Amino acid sequence: MENGSIHGAAARLGYTPSAISQHIAALQRETGMPLVERHGRDIRPTEAGVRSASAVSARAISS
Repeated sequence: MENGSIHGAAARLGYTPSAISQHIAALQRETGMPLVERHGRDIRPTEAGVRSASAVSARAISS
């Protein structure tokens, strides 16, 4: 994640931190793999999270 925190991502995207956390949890359930690692208030993408974000970005650009 570029922002490094749920709060930073929420502020940037105009969502509540709770909504961001719920979306991440839903994506992790759908994919069946952890997409982020939490370290206190910091959050970092896992390897799977980086690959997933890259794939989504590539699809968005090509659309």
